[in-house]
Amino acid sequence: MIDGAGSFGPRNLRGRALRLRTEAWARQVLRDAPPETIAARVAGHRDADGQSLDERTAAVEFLNLLRPTVAIARFIMFAALALHLHPEWRSRVAENEESRLAFAQEVRRTTPFFPVVGGTAARDVEWDGVRFRRGDWVILDLFATNRDPQLWPNPCTFAPTRFMSGEPHHNALVPQGGGFYEDGHRCPGEPATVDLLASAVGRLATAEYSRL
Repeated sequence: MIDGAGSFGPRNLRGRALRLRTEAWARQVLRDAPPETIAARVAGHRDADGQSLDERTAAVEFLNLLRPTVAIARFIMFAALALHLHPEWRSRVAENEESRLAFAQEVRRTTPFFPVVGGTAARDVEWDGVRFRRGDWVILDLFATNRDPQLWPNPCTFAPTRFMSGEPHHNALVPQGGGFYEDGHRCPGEPATVDLLASAVGRLATAEYSRL
């Protein structure tokens, strides 16, 4: 599913089929979930208006909790490479939580999960002089946005210190989609991804390895 999402043709269609199969599995898991489990909490969740989630939405949200633990393997691989290329950060991230989080964010900025993400316009809208009609495809360039020199000084330089002065604006760092979690195209698994990646960076920094 992960590989197919960034491809075209049969590979993409296979990824879509696997996603549908996984959502069907998740619906069954939620139906059979024992009480007092995370799955049962997702299945019984109610929104602010007291409305329960429909079965399909609940299944997708359940998968959103699981997906980061699998997909994050890509970010961890790039984090290992970044530590190899920038060994001066090994001791810093091993000893300091703020440095680990900053390093993780810079890995996400320089190696976003996909180069672009696409969606369709929900309504007619004009933005920055460009008019989109409802149903038009809109592409968000993650790679270029995360390297926009107006947002990121020296954008091609790997510099975790840029994240040590506070959280970036949500529209500046977009390695997993843009907007807000509630109603945009931003991955709801992003907070879990950051925490898992920072933890992995700390372990990688103290690991011993050799080049083959």
